[in-house]
Amino acid sequence: MQVEAAITAELRIVRLGYDPRSGRFDICWSCQAARSPASCRLRFTGSISETFEALVPTRAIAQGEVVRASDLVPARRPKSEAAPMSFTRPSRPSAWWPTRTARRQAVRQSDFAKQEVVARNGSVTISYEVPGVTVSIRGQALEPGAQGDLINVLNVQSKKTLQATVTGPGRVSVGNTLASSRVATLPSNNTR
Repeated sequence: MQVEAAITAELRIVRLGYDPRSGRFDICWSCQAARSPASCRLRFTGSISETFEALVPTRAIAQGEVVRASDLVPARRPKSEAAPMSFTRPSRPSAWWPTRTARRQAVRQSDFAKQEVVARNGSVTISYEVPGVTVSIRGQALEPGAQGDLINVLNVQSKKTLQATVTGPGRVSVGNTLASSRVATLPSNNTR
């Protein structure tokens, strides 16, 4: 865009058109030279679309393929691609795997599933920890689970079902909030 150096007046809108359905706009500006009857007219046309920030794959990621942090980057995408539960920043992309081929569009949580690290009926190590003591026993997972999931496991020795949190491949941990609170409330020994 080029304007004569003599034109120092502010731009003034003389015509403005906008179609909200298509997002197309047409705007015409005018400015008058300070000591000249000549004026300058500028016209711009284009389209406006609302965008949002989402994660998009940098390449096509096949179903079941391992996802690395470099495979997903933030990008501005048209609002028409927005869907409930769109990913904006995954905490650990390596813990997710695509349920379908992911292409260059905003990815949603339904496009990915957590990677299961404990299989149904699989053998697991059940651990219970309190400060200074760790107890581990054999168990069997009654349902599959990804890291951080709460699942039911069977203590194979006592045949009791426990709820445990998946901590890694083949490992679960039972809650120890009661024991932790008991340890925290023990009086300190200040006798001399």
